Amino acid sequence: MWVHATLVRTALDVYQRYVGPLTIAEQRLYYDEQKTLAEMFGVPRERMPDTFAAFNRYFDDTLESDRIAVTDALREVVDATLRPKLPPIARPLVDALNLSTVGLLPERLREELRLAWGPTRDRLQEASRASLRRIIPVLPILLRELPPARSAERRARATA
Repeated sequence: MWVHATLVRTALDVYQRYVGPLTIAEQRLYYDEQKTLAEMFGVPRERMPDTFAAFNRYFDDTLESDRIAVTDALREVVDATLRPKLPPIARPLVDALNLSTVGLLPERLREELRLAWGPTRDRLQEASRASLRRIIPVLPILLRELPPARSAERRARATA
């Protein structure tokens, strides 16, 4: 359930940060739709918070609890995520993505993982967010949407 919860929260945070705001009704709908996906990945419905408000409480409570701890396994995941084995030419793109990735982490985890952050990175992240909000809407759909999103749109149009 926790993995599913982080995916839901991250998707909502990234969308609102880089694309635009969502109403509470839209966020509720997204959460309700994602419960079906969670079931498909083996999370029993009875383990899922019933409402979006309950989901938010679950997420915040879990994050603040001692159940979320920095372990060697987490450090390995962070290292693989932030320092993937890619050609040096990809480094600028990786660094830009890392700024967003680390910026989305709760402050407590950034500190415990010893990930550098401060006012300069806050300003860089805000500048990238503002730039991407202007750029994303004018990108071609092939760059703006992932293939599964385009497939879902086609299926939705076919049933309408």
